[in-house]
Amino acid sequence: SNNYTFSLEHLIFSDSKNKTILFTLKSGDVYKYIYNDSLYKKYVNNLFNFIFIPQSKNSDLSNKCLPEKIKHLESENIHCSYSKMVIENVNLISEKISLS
Repeated sequence: SNNYTFSLEHLIFSDSKNKTILFTLKSGDVYKYIYNDSLYKKYVNNLFNFIFIPQSKNSDLSNKCLPEKIKHLESENIHCSYSKMVIENVNLISEKISLS
């Protein structure tokens, strides 16, 4: 019930008007990926694409890629148990497949 603490974040598929996600490479270059229209429509508003985070952090994440979002969220004071679990599990997967 607290919109500041529990704002809705599109985690995997960003809610972007032009259906894009941004990847920042180690070189500092930014790569833009455009989602396939049918894939985007199917998953962007799917229940499992959402987590609940503070409003201030939500704006910072924008349409960054998943590993970048998780990196930003690690130090954030997240109050939602579900969101904490998602972040923890994405971190475990990232470590195993070297996404970070």
